[in-house]
Amino acid sequence: MSVAGRRMEEAVVIPGEVVEVVELSPGSAFQLLVDASGTDGALGANRLTLGTGADGARPHYHSRSSEMFYVLDG
Repeated sequence: MSVAGRRMEEAVVIPGEVVEVVELSPGSAFQLLVDASGTDGALGANRLTLGTGADGARPHYHSRSSEMFYVLDG
């Protein structure tokens, strides 16, 4: 992968036991897998798990980043 003229030579692997987890409500949690400091500024990766009937984020806008969603189920 090439990012801003720099080639990233190694994959970023975050062991499950060191992932930062924020409990949101019963059945819902946010996991910070890696932030931009771990990817030479290329991206951050998070995993959001929502319990049945939980609302997601309210409509909002990020002026300094983009978001991508990959829905696994539901």
